[in-house]
Amino acid sequence: MISAQTQPALLRHSLDRLTAIDAGLPILAFLGVSGHGSSGRDVVERSLSPFFADPGALRAALSGLADANFAMVSRNGRCRITPAGREKAQGPLGPLLGRAWSDVVHRALAPLALGLDPTKEETRRYLARKDNIECAALACLYGITNASALPSRSEVRFWFLRALVSARLPECEPAFTEMTMHNTLRDPFSRALMLGAAGLQRGTMRDAEGALLRKALGARAEAASGIPDALIRNALAKTSPRPLTLGQLPPLTLLKPNGTGAEQAGFAAFAAAVRDLAKTQKTHPYAGRVAIAQVYDAGLQRGLDFGTLEAFKTRVAEAGRAGLLDLERYDIAGPMDAALRDRSRTVFGRDVRHFIVNEWI
Repeated sequence: MISAQTQPALLRHSLDRLTAIDAGLPILAFLGVSGHGSSGRDVVERSLSPFFADPGALRAALSGLADANFAMVSRNGRCRITPAGREKAQGPLGPLLGRAWSDVVHRALAPLALGLDPTKEETRRYLARKDNIECAALACLYGITNASALPSRSEVRFWFLRALVSARLPECEPAFTEMTMHNTLRDPFSRALMLGAAGLQRGTMRDAEGALLRKALGARAEAASGIPDALIRNALAKTSPRPLTLGQLPPLTLLKPNGTGAEQAGFAAFAAAVRDLAKTQKTHPYAGRVAIAQVYDAGLQRGLDFGTLEAFKTRVAEAGRAGLLDLERYDIAGPMDAALRDRSRTVFGRDVRHFIVNEWI
C-alpha cells in the first residue's frame, strides 16, 4: 500500500500566479482605442466596470492618471488620453490606434495578466487562435511549469493529466508516461480523470478544462468573455485589497499585520469592510462612534461572513492594534442598551473597547 503522505500533491490553482496589472492601464488602453483618444467618463466607467470589483478603485485610478498627466478629465466629464499616456500604454500593450477594444482585451490585457508579452510577434501569432488564451491560463493558474511558455492544448492536457495520475495513482505513472497521448479525446480514462478533477459527472475534456478555469478565476459559465475578463479582473485586484463578499472573509489565522503580502491584503480588506459598515451606522446618542456588536449585526444582514461575534471582535481588536481601526471604550454611565454594551465588549490588551470610531473614517 502506498502511504498518502508519500503521494505528490494535487495541482492547486492560485491567483497569486497571475501578473499584477496597474489599475490605470485598462483605462489608458480604452481611451487609446476610442475615437480621437477620448470618451465620456460615464462610458469609461461603464465599459471598464467588469474589470473593477470596486468602483472606487476605478475612479481613483482615473484621478491618478490625471494627476500624472497621462489623461485629462474636463469639467463636463470628458476623458482624453495624453501623448504621455499613449506612450505609457503602448509600451506593454503594443500599438492601440485602429484596434478594437475586444482585441485589446483578448490579445493584450488578458495575456499580460498571464505574464506574456503581447508586443512580441510569436505571442501575437499564438494569440491569433482564441483557444490558446485558455491553454496559457490553465498552465499559469495551476502551476504547470513543465509546459512551454506558449503551450498548446495537448501539451497542457498531458502535463495536467500526468500530475493527476502522479497524485492519485502513482503506481500507474510509469505506464502513463509511455502513452502517446496524441488523442486524449477518445481516451475514456483521461476524460474521467479530468472530469473528476473539475467536479463534473459527465462531459468532454473541453468541458472539464473550462470548469477548472472558471473555478480558478471565479468566472461565470454563461459569460461569453468570462475567461479574459476574469483574468484581467483578478490581475487588477492584486494591486489593491479585494472587497469582501459572502464567504470571502479571510480566516482569523490569516489576519497578520506583519505577514506576507496576501495576509496583509486580507487584513486590510477586513478592516476596510468594517470601516465601510461603521460609516453607515449610528449608536444613539453617541455621535462619531458605533457599537462593535451593531457593526457585526449590520455585516450579517448584508451577507458578510463575519463568523461568530467573538471571532469578529478578536479581528476588530487586531485591526485596532494595527492602527486600521479606531476603537473607544464605554466608560460612562448612560442610556446605552445593556445587552448591546455587553455584546460589544471587546478585550483590547489589558483593557476593553466597545465602540468603533466612525467620525473621521
